[in-house]
Amino acid sequence: MRGRHRWFRAVLTAGLLMAVASAGAGRTAGAAPAANDPGFTQQWGLPIIGAPGAWAASTGVGVRIGVVDTGLDLGHEDLAGKAAAVTTCIGTGGDPAQCRGSGQDDQGHGTHVSGIATAITNNGKGVASVAPGAQLVVAKALDSSGSGYDDDVAAGIRWVVDHGAQVVNLSIGGQTSNILHTGATPFLHDAIEYAWAHGVVSVLAAGNYASLGLGLGSADYGNLDAIVVGATDRTDHVAFYSSALGNAKWTVLAPGGAAGLNQQDDILSTYWQSGQQNTYAYMAGTSMATPHVAGGLALLLARGYSAQGAVDRLLATVDPLSCGANSPTCRGRLDVARAVAQPGPRPTTPPTAATSPTTQPAGSQRGGNGGGAAAPARPGALATVAAPRLTPPPTVGARAAPPTPTTVGRAATAGGVGVGPARSVSHKRSALPAAAVIVAVVCLIAAAAVLASTARRAGLGPASTSARPGPG
Repeated sequence: MRGRHRWFRAVLTAGLLMAVASAGAGRTAGAAPAANDPGFTQQWGLPIIGAPGAWAASTGVGVRIGVVDTGLDLGHEDLAGKAAAVTTCIGTGGDPAQCRGSGQDDQGHGTHVSGIATAITNNGKGVASVAPGAQLVVAKALDSSGSGYDDDVAAGIRWVVDHGAQVVNLSIGGQTSNILHTGATPFLHDAIEYAWAHGVVSVLAAGNYASLGLGLGSADYGNLDAIVVGATDRTDHVAFYSSALGNAKWTVLAPGGAAGLNQQDDILSTYWQSGQQNTYAYMAGTSMATPHVAGGLALLLARGYSAQGAVDRLLATVDPLSCGANSPTCRGRLDVARAVAQPGPRPTTPPTAATSPTTQPAGSQRGGNGGGAAAPARPGALATVAAPRLTPPPTVGARAAPPTPTTVGRAATAGGVGVGPARSVSHKRSALPAAAVIVAVVCLIAAAAVLASTARRAGLGPASTSARPGPG
């Protein structure tokens, strides 16, 4: 029997922030074709990573991106026909055979992540994406509050791998009672290694635990076979909230938004909102950076690279950029145009419309290029909705754990990531890091006051204007 599940305070690897945005800064598309999606000019992250310049070489056709999250808005106009397989993995006890259900998003985060990676592009609707030719395999493992248990996430990872995913996007995070991100739990560790053993690359959000730029929020990733992603802002610097990448062996930065007062500097994508259809929203966090990288891997896999080859090529072609403290293996920010410029060793089928992004009207064939004439662009900026503001995660009691299923695989080995029983994961941003910093500052001030008082009594402090009594 496993121990009891412990629900723990978890981080939203996305700060939910919304606004109307203007054209992006940084890299420009140059002569590369621009998408006619009305939100494209508000998506500053795509030109920064060179996505428009990459589409002529690869749109990710034939590649499936697994998304384990809060689900997918199955009726969204910019994701219609994108899902090759969808399910719900809640209450599975870690057994992917227990995954069943529609996978419909009821929170919004999963739909946002999916749109960044592979929203239908150049259809005159909504937004563009990094890999518009790729398909989705979606496992809903988090509930309507954006929270869940790591054994369900692990089941979701295994399920999407078993259903053809070649990349797995994990825009999830969590933390224990201290302020340090302790890395993947044994369940997640084993599921990620299961994916890698099947030739599938996992892409993991670093989290939003940054502690005053001191690199204190990094995880012990050990030798985990996953790319860990930190976030950059619109000025192409490491975002203030982005956790240090620590000892992860594969690391990279990608656009995640600013999460500041100027909300237009966040990431625009598809969204689900109760009672509304075809909504779009801005969000920020390493959750948003992660699908940029998942989409980039899809472009490389479609270009003929193996899983290891795609990882190596993606990391070798980054734009050099300081990754901040305690990120020794990170060399810079994602550059998909540079990455796909050289084909992989395996022959591939080029995009059917080599000079334009994917055109795929709602309700058309799944994945791939739709071909044909692109729809006329809609004038004006894309309207967005306000995503829910962050709230503390709900207080949920422990639940009894079922017997460890045989599908979970080996236990975490020495040097592996994570210890202890299964824990909950969430997209909620915890108030704990900020609270810890405040408490630490207060304690430092109090300690300084005590030391100053002691020093004055000992005659070591600043001179007083009054006469000090002489020795008795």
